Amino acid sequence: MHKNYFDAAIRTSGCCDIVGDREQADLVVDGTSVDEFNKAALIPAMISGFSFGVIPSWANIPIHLRVTATSSGEQHTYDLADSATMVTWLPMLLAMPFTGHPVTTEKDMTQNAYNTLVSRMKTDGLLTH
Repeated sequence: MHKNYFDAAIRTSGCCDIVGDREQADLVVDGTSVDEFNKAALIPAMISGFSFGVIPSWANIPIHLRVTATSSGEQHTYDLADSATMVTWLPMLLAMPFTGHPVTTEKDMTQNAYNTLVSRMKTDGLLTH
């Protein structure tokens, strides 16, 4: 899944071509997406759900990427983290059409993290066409 976000960020930047074989690549990118979801947030979400949103709850939706990019024997490491807060509360149902759905917000935040990664790699001179 995260490879798709990275590939989309590379394609959008228009900087280079993606190859599937390490031997053909000028730049090798290895990364890890760290799962920092707090399972304890499910309890308040269930309480809010059982009360039909009268009792509010919120949860932090994090994204954390650790990436190593290697080009010509030179390594660059990147550590990117971001998060969004999802609020479940009855009045928020009225605001949701104007603020975006939590699922799309999470996808947009994830894509933005990968776009930022590609931008930093360009700044470091790793991505040129």
